[in-house]
Amino acid sequence: MGNLQSAALPSDSQASIVRKRAFKAIAACLVILMSLTAMISLLLKYSETPGNTPTGYAHRKPTKPELVELAFVLPRPMFVGTPMNMKLSVKLEKPRGHARPAFYAPKGTVNVAINKPVTSSDPLPIIGELAMITDGDKEAADGSYVELGPFLQHVTVDLQDEFDIYAILFWHYHKQARVYFDVIVQVSTDPDFINAKTLYNNDVDSSAGLGVGSDLHYIETHEGRLIDAKGIRARYVRIYSNGNTSNDLNNFIEIEVWARPPLDDDKQPDTSKESKKPQPETTPLPIKLPRPMFVGTPMNMKLGGRRTRTPFYPAAEPMQYRMAHGGTTPPNAQAYDAMFFKNYGVNPFVDTDDDHLSTFATDVDTGSFTVCRRYLLDGNLPPDKAVRVEEFVNYFDYGYAAPQEETFSVYTEAAPWSEWTGRQNSYLVRFGLKAMEVSDANRKPAILTFVIDVSGSMNRENRLGLVKKSLRMLVKRLRPKDKIGIAVYGSQGRKVLDHVNVKKKKKILAAIDSLQAGGSTFAEQGIRIGYDMAGAAYKKGCINRVILCSDGVANVGRTGHEQIMEVIKDKADKGITLSSLGFGMGNYNDVLLERLGDKGNGYYAYIDTIDEAKRLFDGNLTGALQVVARDVKIQVDFNPKVVRSYRLIGYENRDVADNKFRDDKEDGGEMGAGHSATALYEIKLWQDKTGPVATTYIRYKDPDTREVTEFNSTIATTDFHKSFEQASDAFALAAAVTEFAEVLRKSYWAKDKTLDDILQQAQQLGRKFEDKEDVTELVDLISRAKKITPPPASDKHTDKNEDDFIAP
Repeated sequence: MGNLQSAALPSDSQASIVRKRAFKAIAACLVILMSLTAMISLLLKYSETPGNTPTGYAHRKPTKPELVELAFVLPRPMFVGTPMNMKLSVKLEKPRGHARPAFYAPKGTVNVAINKPVTSSDPLPIIGELAMITDGDKEAADGSYVELGPFLQHVTVDLQDEFDIYAILFWHYHKQARVYFDVIVQVSTDPDFINAKTLYNNDVDSSAGLGVGSDLHYIETHEGRLIDAKGIRARYVRIYSNGNTSNDLNNFIEIEVWARPPLDDDKQPDTSKESKKPQPETTPLPIKLPRPMFVGTPMNMKLGGRRTRTPFYPAAEPMQYRMAHGGTTPPNAQAYDAMFFKNYGVNPFVDTDDDHLSTFATDVDTGSFTVCRRYLLDGNLPPDKAVRVEEFVNYFDYGYAAPQEETFSVYTEAAPWSEWTGRQNSYLVRFGLKAMEVSDANRKPAILTFVIDVSGSMNRENRLGLVKKSLRMLVKRLRPKDKIGIAVYGSQGRKVLDHVNVKKKKKILAAIDSLQAGGSTFAEQGIRIGYDMAGAAYKKGCINRVILCSDGVANVGRTGHEQIMEVIKDKADKGITLSSLGFGMGNYNDVLLERLGDKGNGYYAYIDTIDEAKRLFDGNLTGALQVVARDVKIQVDFNPKVVRSYRLIGYENRDVADNKFRDDKEDGGEMGAGHSATALYEIKLWQDKTGPVATTYIRYKDPDTREVTEFNSTIATTDFHKSFEQASDAFALAAAVTEFAEVLRKSYWAKDKTLDDILQQAQQLGRKFEDKEDVTELVDLISRAKKITPPPASDKHTDKNEDDFIAP
């Protein structure tokens, strides 16, 4: 016990030792904790943002002023609508749901691609000039983009010196939510790309022959595609694509290459995490991104098929030109100054006891619809007299099958319409006429004469610029054996180019590109010179056509449409047809252009965007050029024993006297290959009467032999649908378009209809025709019109004296 007691420490000494040991343990823990903190800090400093973003300088948040954020300027969001049911077989990058993360690069990094030369695998783009790809314009408005031919194509930017490249930002076509295939981005120090480096590749099957890519496909938006180049040194940047989900063509709006000259030690920057090489001092760069332009959320995109795109039509820019009659504001609170339209009235109901025949010439014009569309897209209601119902109706495709052996096939359909009109005993009858189709390979050789208005008024709103782009597109769609001649008119008319084969494409395009606007408008002389050229180049068995491009305003010589039509009448009778193409809003003459297209045995169309030119020339070029039937007239003979009254909806300016139907000297309408014409009647039936309703007679001339053919088609009450809901979707579409036009022109017969009713019906059709861009556009236009239309009167009116019969 004594030994134990002598070995024991005092209690205060034991406490002191415990405290010292505790302090040592705490200190050791603190050292370990500080070491871990330092290691985590270093890892965070040099680590990358997780996810699909590439390594390198992208998204690295600087803790020191070594890197700066690149403030890219984005274009405005231009996409309208929601893309749905896009079926693709490739894996698609999921939308982030938020703005793109910041991108950092060393101080001094700028867009070195601006205004640098661009070459392409397609040296003659369908739309635009290659210089547009580096001109700094990312908006893509009014055709300021490049469209290359089908299949695999590429563009190459020559930076004209070697740079350390940190980022490549490019836009294919952000106006629709397209997906482009086989997008490959390469850089090289040599122009032949012998030692090329691939920075991005979503070619999943190496169809481009450049290796299998592992990058994801993506949906085009206003943000473009940003590629992290990690400071790689190169002089040339090349980007490939191989068509898209809308078509097989390839588009480029803009390419930006963010880079800086090589570092002083002539070495690539070390981007490894272990590198301790000090980074250059950094300051913010004034890189501006375009504004976000995409609206809506892409939904249910299943990539695999290619779908028709929905066109976008940007609003016109604010007017920055002098008014036609002076001042700075259009008079009478109008949307535009000096717009010329003619009011042809509205067809009334006709009692069959008084006149059971309805006779008119066919019409395939679409100018009224596109002019009114331009008004609505600019936020304005069109004037009543600008609306011609038949041109609204004939803008749309109703899916008529073309005849296999005959020149025409006829389609008839009828259904009750009282629910739409508010009138009892109301039926809608649709007559459709579809012309035979001709393949591009079997199209006749074309001898075209461009007559182009280059007067001062064509300097408005890029009118002449859009004319050039449209004609360039047409030229590139033609065959080498086709011929083109060019005449112009300003203060005087003159010949620019004698007819040459399209194989001399560069010469033709150079002549088009050389045109400049200025002077007054001697339309009569220019048209006369054009027709004289067409007459001299005329060749039997070919397409002989004059294509007039103008705003329709004439102020020198004879300026009235009746006077100018005297110039073309004789030549039209001899087989030289006329396409009348209108351009511009403000100081625009719809009357002259529509009548010239009519009397020139051709058609009238209005072009406000390059997309509309593409629809006209690219959709059915053969139909736009080759006529398959001349002087087409229709006469509907209503049975007075069954039909009480009728009204033809539209075609007021295409009326033909009943006794002139079989007069083959009487002018009718012309129809091109694959074209269709639709006419609608509202009819009232006698109570309890059934049987034949109408016999429709169609009469036309062969365009070559002038042989006359007449045939007929009948419809009876037994052919009528029992309800409107039983009618075809195409029938319902024609009805919706008709009602829309009737409301816009303030027709007496649509006084009880509202755009709310029509919009509801159109939206239902939009779900049925989700792949048809024209139906999607119709819904948008009705919605726009509804927003700017004053509210209707609260009381509805029904003429019971006229509508008191209910048909069986």
